[in-house]
Amino acid sequence: MSSKVEKYKKLSENTKRKYGKCNTILIRRIANKESAILLQNAFPTLPKYLSHPHTVNGKPYKVSKVLQKEILDNFNILMDLKKRGLYTFFTNVDKIEEMMYQELHNDTVQKV
Repeated sequence: MSSKVEKYKKLSENTKRKYGKCNTILIRRIANKESAILLQNAFPTLPKYLSHPHTVNGKPYKVSKVLQKEILDNFNILMDLKKRGLYTFFTNVDKIEEMMYQELHNDTVQKV
């Protein structure tokens, strides 16, 4: 996420003009503040690397089910595009995913 909303609004609008829609950047209200959700920067991770929940006024904040679905739907579109050779992520999702699976495998082997 980013608070640089105006910057990402411009990028999103340019993409919409060029392609008719923008799945990589969503501008939405989160915790009563406009934010840019940057799906283009998404990457896989493991639960053990999440140290704490995001909080607002000291309380854990959870995005609405509607926004969760919208993010997931757009992410799945980007993953489908990637499978077809249209890479829309800035991160090397494949490499990170490979490293994550290797780490999971190593953790499983160590427990045995």
